Amino acid sequence: MSITVKKLSKRYLSADGKETVVFKDFSAEFQDGKVTAVLGPSGVGKSTLLNCIGRLTSYDGEIIGADEVAYVFQDDRLIPHKTVYGNIEFTLPETSKEEKAARIKNVLETVEMTDKASAFPDELSGGQKKRVSLARAFAAKKNVILLDEPFSSLDLALKSRISADFAAMLEYEPKTVIFVTHDVDEALTLADEILVLNRGEISFKISVEEPRKGRDIAGKRCNEVRKKLYEAILV
Repeated sequence: MSITVKKLSKRYLSADGKETVVFKDFSAEFQDGKVTAVLGPSGVGKSTLLNCIGRLTSYDGEIIGADEVAYVFQDDRLIPHKTVYGNIEFTLPETSKEEKAARIKNVLETVEMTDKASAFPDELSGGQKKRVSLARAFAAKKNVILLDEPFSSLDLALKSRISADFAAMLEYEPKTVIFVTHDVDEALTLADEILVLNRGEISFKISVEEPRKGRDIAGKRCNEVRKKLYEAILV
């Protein structure tokens, strides 16, 4: 399902009454079944945009197509008293036992966590928790997934592996995905389209034309895109 943001306005009031305007009459379109990365300097409203789309904060304006979303936060919000299996099962309340078991099996196999199905969150490493969070989001019967800096706390090797898991899940079941990141290479690896936010507006927008599977982010085309993105971010 595509998502349309129309004339979004969002402002915050500080304790001393000072007003900060994050968005004013902001509009954007996120394509059905595509992965859109949102880049930009700190404090430009990337996470606020996700929170508005996910209905986690109040706003003025209209957001169409985001009635049901799955959200992966920066911190891993797994339910501590439930196992890995139970955490994923929690997102499937109205699913038959057989379908539920098959769906959980598929996502755990994709992120290579089948052997941890009976483990509790405090028995997992940071990377394993992140993989369970992604598996839970994909298992949920939602057409839209929002990710806020999902790989920011991971080292380079682990980030690469979990990014590959994420790409594999998209191959298995395409969804409309919006993810916020500060990492240009991460955006080039996973996104179909990349937006740069600055001063509450989209200052730059570009499509990554190479297929995600087998994409060479060190190749000529991606290097051209990378250069344009850095120029847009540093403006």
